[in-house]
Amino acid sequence: MKDNKIVAIVLVIIIVAAAALYVIQRRNATVPSVTLSTNYHRAKPEVKTAPPGEAGKNTLTMETQKPNSSVTVQEVSFADTAGYVVIHKDEDGRPGLIIGHSALLPIGNSQNTVITLTTPLVDKNSYFAMLHKDNGDGVYNIIEDQPLRDEGDNIIMTKFDALLIPTSEEQAPSQSAAKTYIIEMNENSFSPATLSIKKDDIVKFINRGSTDMWPASAVHPAHEVCPGFDALQGIAPGSSYSHTFTLVKDCPFHDHLTPSLRGKISVSE
Repeated sequence: MKDNKIVAIVLVIIIVAAAALYVIQRRNATVPSVTLSTNYHRAKPEVKTAPPGEAGKNTLTMETQKPNSSVTVQEVSFADTAGYVVIHKDEDGRPGLIIGHSALLPIGNSQNTVITLTTPLVDKNSYFAMLHKDNGDGVYNIIEDQPLRDEGDNIIMTKFDALLIPTSEEQAPSQSAAKTYIIEMNENSFSPATLSIKKDDIVKFINRGSTDMWPASAVHPAHEVCPGFDALQGIAPGSSYSHTFTLVKDCPFHDHLTPSLRGKISVSE
């Protein structure tokens, strides 16, 4: 009986010693260090872009932008967390330096969101727009507010270009653009002597003769039928006089120096 007690005591001592040795070894074990990058926007991780239409309710639509100090996000949706649209420069085909971000956008759909940039877009350059989720404090943080990913672990982002695109008004010539007409004059006549034009068109009188000529509105000598239509002096050979017709009416005219030389310009809308 006494021998059994001794054996039991020895076993307990062995177990306690083994446990103590295990604890000491654990404390002395080397813990590997972990370094966190604080330069997120400079890092170039291997990223995959979520294909269009495969990001669930987290979606992002960006059209081509004009070179400017701001961009407009046509449409963005956050499925279950508020977040931000962050604009990156394109660095070798990957999202690079951050040049702007939106204010906190709510869960759901937002349209025509304007983002002010720290660096203006450059014509014919590419950029990335990326969804980032908010960490809960409502303030964008480059480290803590990480990119949103879809079910396939693809970052939800889209690439867009800056391009100086003329508006439709700039592309299409104005239907009411003023035209310039020529009337040649000499000692014997005006050619053509009659002319039909539109309001705001220009008529240029060129002296092809050998003496001065003075085109002006009727009636001689006051020239008051079409106010302003008056060269006010003789036009030397080879020189010209132009007038823009802004009134819708008939404008008879003559050579003030030879009143018998006459013509007529009819102005319509």
